[in-house]
Amino acid sequence: MDDSTLRSRLAGHATTLLQLSQALAAHSVGGRWEGPARRACETQVVDLEQKLFATARKLNGVASDAGVHNLRATFR
Repeated sequence: MDDSTLRSRLAGHATTLLQLSQALAAHSVGGRWEGPARRACETQVVDLEQKLFATARKLNGVASDAGVHNLRATFR
């Protein structure tokens, strides 16, 4: 695998993680149930969303440092 392919894959993975992070934030838990279980679930979902976002940013930085500016993931 050449450097260009690797950089493209890194940028693609960053974009995928970012999209997953945004989907989790948009569609998590819902309003059909309440109580401690919901709060615990929301806390875990928010934590996962933040970890995914941080990982996507790191991957995006690696791709950017490798010179794939035109393939970088777009962050909020």
